[in-house]
Amino acid sequence: MARSELAAPRLADLLALDDASFREMFAGSPIKRIGVKRLIRNCLIAAGNSADLALVPAVEPHLADPDPVVAEAARWALAQLGVSSARMQAA
Repeated sequence: MARSELAAPRLADLLALDDASFREMFAGSPIKRIGVKRLIRNCLIAAGNSADLALVPAVEPHLADPDPVVAEAARWALAQLGVSSARMQAA
């Protein structure tokens, strides 16, 4: 049975997850198998495709992620959202 709190989580909330909160939120869920980094990458792609500028503050912290796949997804998402490369470097 699906848990109602997982039915439609806000993208900004998912982008704010760290490993501990990811494990807590998705305990007992098949999503837990993909891991927090792949979930974040997928959410960054969704953010970039969303055209929602309100997501920029949720995306920017991922520019500094030590995982190069996540950091590149954050750069891509911000570029899709129209954020200048100068702003990305400052973030």
